[in-house]
Amino acid sequence: MHTAKPPACTNRQEDPVTSLLQAFGEVLCKRLVFFQARCARLSFDEAWLLNMFEAVWTGDKDRYCFALLSRMSKADAADLHFATCKAAWTLGVSS
Repeated sequence: MHTAKPPACTNRQEDPVTSLLQAFGEVLCKRLVFFQARCARLSFDEAWLLNMFEAVWTGDKDRYCFALLSRMSKADAADLHFATCKAAWTLGVSS
């Protein structure tokens, strides 16, 4: 079932990361899990997002596609591709 819709662009000042997280929640039919900042471990969702963003930052297409397609349909991944890349670049390049 295809459920993704590109994040709404009604507010040009809307944070791309927040918009993407809301869209992922809809596509995955669940809220993503984030541990408190002081927690030494990462949740599965945090690790998944970091892996995907690092793949964008390094230009690793295979890793990026695998990360997206491991949790959603091709159609949903295609709908969220631009928003995912925009959010990754908003966060900045990993050091």
